[in-house]
Formats: sequence, structure tokens, C-alpha cells
Amino acid sequence: MRDLIFNAMVNIIRENLKIINEKMMTAVEKSGRKPDEIKLLAVTKMVPIFTIKAAIEAGLQEFGENYPEQAVEKIENLSFEQIKNFYQTQIKNKPVTIIIFGDPKLIDLKTIKSKYGKINKLSNN
Repeated sequence: MRDLIFNAMVNIIRENLKIINEKMMTAVEKSGRKPDEIKLLAVTKMVPIFTIKAAIEAGLQEFGENYPEQAVEKIENLSFEQIKNFYQTQIKNKPVTIIIFGDPKLIDLKTIKSKYGKINKLSNN
């Protein structure tokens, strides 16, 4: 039953994405901009992980979350393949900001800095 609901949700999101993309392309043409100058960002504020997984399956690739505590929970529920696909399509060879939550005393900042470069600490707490 859960798979049936999931597949139905994927199909609904996929159909909605077609409509949204058509409207976006019409707006791009009218504005004189190039299609690669715009992006569709799905905001997951208050959206359950089940729906986010269906959106990923339907083809959405970029997500935003207003609440950091919910972002962590959602990221933890994604599969390795979903995270790897996101990395390969959205992050690889692009400048990135990585946000680390946790006790600074337990995080090896030297290793992170040697791998990723500049570090900006927002809080020492």
C-alpha cells in the first residue's frame, strides 16, 4: 500500500513539474534570460521526508529548508544514492558552503580545512 501511495505521489509531482517547467520556460523567453540562469528550488519547510523522497524520485534536485533542525533530520533520512546523485549533479566542481552542527571540540577543523579550504566559525558554543 505504501509503495502504491508513493508511486502515485511521484506521478502527481512529475506532472506538476512538467507544468511548472513549461511556465518557467515561458517566463524565461518573455524576460530574455537564458534557461541556465534560473533554477527551481523546492522549499521543504514542514514537508515530511516521505514527500521529499517522492519529489526526488520525480526529478526535483534542489531543495531549501528554513529550519536547520528539520534539515538535519531530512538529510539523515536520505539514502547514500540520493546524496551521491545530488553531489554529482549539483555540487561537484562548484563552490560549496558546508555547515557543520555539533560540539566544536569534537570536530577536527584541521582536517576539514585541509580538505575544503576556508572555515568561518559562527559560534564557539
